[in-house]
Amino acid sequence: RADPRGRAQFAGSSRAGRVSRRQRLNSPSMASAIHRPAQPARGFDIGWLLIASLFVVADLIVWVLFKAGSDWAPLWAAGQIALSDPARIFDFSLITSLQAPLTGSVEFRPYVYPPSALLIVAPISILPFWTSFGLVLAGSLACLGAGGRRVGSDLPLLFLAPPVVIAAIVGQISLCVIGLVVLACASLEKRERAAGVLFAVAALIKPTLLILAPIG
Repeated sequence: RADPRGRAQFAGSSRAGRVSRRQRLNSPSMASAIHRPAQPARGFDIGWLLIASLFVVADLIVWVLFKAGSDWAPLWAAGQIALSDPARIFDFSLITSLQAPLTGSVEFRPYVYPPSALLIVAPISILPFWTSFGLVLAGSLACLGAGGRRVGSDLPLLFLAPPVVIAAIVGQISLCVIGLVVLACASLEKRERAAGVLFAVAALIKPTLLILAPIG
């Protein structure tokens, strides 16, 4: 025979369970969750798509207009000279003549960076021209992407922006310098020493761009 006290306890716990479920269902948060209308799926951002399309059209135009590696060529030539005859790194005629086999004949394209930049450029210039160009391009885009990510930039639009594409095509070292400066500015609060190293590397290459540092 079942114990009457057990049946009473079971009945009491069942009633308590029903009351508890009823209270949860009647709570404001549960009611709002049940009656909340379904959110529509997010479609394409038309504004973003329009800007990206304009960037792509402009990028196709600049791809035709600018010669690949033309800005990296004088740095590579100066790096070659720095390893053999460093006194002639500012011999504009010599630096210009060394670029003709690489990017075609040019009238005047000298090395105009400070000698300190050769601490970084000269070791890379040991590599063949196009290999060194690819290495510098990859490093520059990596620095720019890391800096852009830290400050919350839209990376696809950043890499599609025509000024970035132009700098990438010609091998403009400023792309790397700007990435280093942005990354350093983003690291100042939590990693001061790392930020100082990044600023120092950027200053070796192009100290004039460090006017961006106080702005950051």
